[in-house]
Amino acid sequence: ASGGITEADTWRLSSELTLDGSINTWYFITTNWARASGDGFGQPGTGLTESSGVFSFPSTGYWLIDHWFNLAANGGDTQEWFISLHTTLNDADYGEATFTQSSQKNTNYSTSSNKRFVFDVTDTANCKFKWKTYYSAQNNVLQGGGYNYSGFDVIRLADT
Repeated sequence: ASGGITEADTWRLSSELTLDGSINTWYFITTNWARASGDGFGQPGTGLTESSGVFSFPSTGYWLIDHWFNLAANGGDTQEWFISLHTTLNDADYGEATFTQSSQKNTNYSTSSNKRFVFDVTDTANCKFKWKTYYSAQNNVLQGGGYNYSGFDVIRLADT
């Protein structure tokens, strides 16, 4: 068949990522990334490449990035959690493209966030993205594993 979507990919955190470093600090998520798999998973096209949490595109175009992240909080204090998508057009200077936050005072709760962003990829060598997170209490866990608890889809929508 011809026409339609020619590129799509799904990535997820392959296992839980414990956020037990310094609180009140921003961290890039550089580990635990894996392409989704499982019954019925399909990936038309080449798909993204990843190196130390930095994702690169296989072709130029308008790309939809649709992400979801789930956090399990294990403390009793007020918890604040942020996640943001950072993009670059020159493979050097990253800026915040999306931002989401959650705050709750409770023990053993989970929360999720999701956002969408259309990235105009004009150069595959320079247009890239990565994820950054912040948390305000110890022992929080970004959920990961085989159920796609945390991750993202990318779909190439059109030529740029």
